[in-house]
Amino acid sequence: MSGVTRRDVLKLGGAAAAAGLGFPAVLRAQPKEVVMLGLWSFTGAFSDVGPVLDRGMKLALDERGMKVQGKPIKYITRDDETKAGSATRRAEEAVDSDGAKFIMGPWSSGVALAVSEVAKRKKVFHYFSGGTEDISGARCHRYSFQWAASPYTAAKTVVDTFMQANPKAKRWHLLVADYAFGWSVEKYVKEVGKGHGIEFVGADRHPLGEREFSNYVTKAAGNKPDVVVMINFGLDAVTGAREIFNFGLTPKIPLIMTWSSGVEELVQLAPEIRENLWVGSNFYYTADTPVAREFVKSYQAKFGNP
Repeated sequence: MSGVTRRDVLKLGGAAAAAGLGFPAVLRAQPKEVVMLGLWSFTGAFSDVGPVLDRGMKLALDERGMKVQGKPIKYITRDDETKAGSATRRAEEAVDSDGAKFIMGPWSSGVALAVSEVAKRKKVFHYFSGGTEDISGARCHRYSFQWAASPYTAAKTVVDTFMQANPKAKRWHLLVADYAFGWSVEKYVKEVGKGHGIEFVGADRHPLGEREFSNYVTKAAGNKPDVVVMINFGLDAVTGAREIFNFGLTPKIPLIMTWSSGVEELVQLAPEIRENLWVGSNFYYTADTPVAREFVKSYQAKFGNP
């Protein structure tokens, strides 16, 4: 365990810390190589995010020299299709056929909850981001670990920051992705919002992978909100932002993307759509800390963009 730091855990998705987290047999069972599975959305609702997550994983592994505790790492990837059934099947195949002992991902909270059950049953390490409180709450177990901000933290940061700048924007209409992530963040947006005297004039839920938002936007406009709040992600958020703009709601009133990947979504939106847009994100490349600057420098050198 000596020589393995907290920073190693963050950079390698927790793999380097496995021996100190109750998994000493995992590394001993792999005398030749340690197999890590990157379970990402290369197709489906979050297909814009999957390739970027894969990039980050490869960058972290390269920085470690493709080794952990002196053992070579074999990194394999599978497409979860942003579907629980596909993700669990491919996770099980990777564990049973490829000897994977570490699962990184998926991005979708609902899909990750299903994969978490595979990790529990197969007794393998599972590390993901996610925006649901269930993974570390009601459905917590020793094999799954969540690195992203909690739904409460995300909701409070966005609501408090927005209301500080827009204290009179009290009428909110919510557009929520109908799965674990959306439910958790919606719960805390409403909880935190009450402290600011916010009136929630409407809340509509849409399925993951929705590509037609006109009915939702029409209903939102009818409620005459001061702000529209989207609690969704990826291509859902991009499509929703475009339709809200095309309807004429924004930029006259603010649009909040409560939880976003940041650059990956913003570059898909025209400059006029980004006007009066408020975005919450776990990380943004302008963060001015030593670790952030080092990461951004390495990422830009390797991939040529933020």
